[in-house]
Amino acid sequence: MKSIISGILIVVLMCQLASGAYVNIFEINYGISKINVIEINIQENGFSQINIEFTPNNTEFSFIIPEGSEDMSLNYDTGNKIVPKQRILNNRKEISANIPADRLNSNFIFSYFTPAITSKNASTWAVSFTTSSTPRHTIVKINFPQYSTIVSWDRTALFTKIDNSLWVYPQNTSFLFECTYETMQHLTQDNNNNIYLYSLIGFSLLILVLLLVLYIFVSRKWKEKSGETSKTEEDGEEDKEKKTRIKSSILNVLDENERRIVEILEKFDEEVTQAYIYKTTGIPKATLSDIMRRLENRNIIKRRRDGRTNWVSLEDWVFSK
Repeated sequence: MKSIISGILIVVLMCQLASGAYVNIFEINYGISKINVIEINIQENGFSQINIEFTPNNTEFSFIIPEGSEDMSLNYDTGNKIVPKQRILNNRKEISANIPADRLNSNFIFSYFTPAITSKNASTWAVSFTTSSTPRHTIVKINFPQYSTIVSWDRTALFTKIDNSLWVYPQNTSFLFECTYETMQHLTQDNNNNIYLYSLIGFSLLILVLLLVLYIFVSRKWKEKSGETSKTEEDGEEDKEKKTRIKSSILNVLDENERRIVEILEKFDEEVTQAYIYKTTGIPKATLSDIMRRLENRNIIKRRRDGRTNWVSLEDWVFSK
């Protein structure tokens, strides 16, 4: 009964989202060529810290954020701060800044706090927003509170789920997102109410595991006694079972050259030089450097410089457990 009530609450919550306007967390006015990363850190009280990394192509740029935004800061990649100008425009806040010409095409990070993208019904939270994005380049990283569970989200968009986070990859210049998640309080109540069911499932799984172990033991003994298992057959079975260790959700968003590089790195359980990848793939150096930077921004690879040598390896999280 409680699961039915929970489902009804979620449906009602999603209907409320559909009927309301989405909060635009970052809308480009002018002077910005691309948005690299949008990171949203949702806190337990519903406030969200939003960090946008973007690249300007003009010495003056402007963008729009929600009116009630607080604790704003603007920095560029050397760590220097810029004090932007701001004004209220149609119940939203316009942010603008002037930068030196030698800062063009550098990466800037704008941060602020807002409660505008979340709403709560009992222990179920809803998140909804829209934002400008650079198609097939921007990564939207949504980090949920610790020990929360993501209930539903729009799975039509390309995404990667990492623990309490969702990484989404917009395909259009305007990106819309909505989801619901539950807090630990709600999960604890459900666990207490269903402890008997979980115990029964655990006991059944234990019996299945014991039966499986017994079956494997008897099968091996029978094969050893009959002599039907040969080294060649075992090698053939190992070849059939050999699969890539990279998560399919990652491979699905890679283009051909990115996939080739990831497969080369997967083949080695250690670091590989960028020069080796260049010689193996034949990808032009400028293009290869751009691909490496793109994979590094998406947290798929990590690079280490040793003298004049660039060492490359895969991040641990990309492997299937």
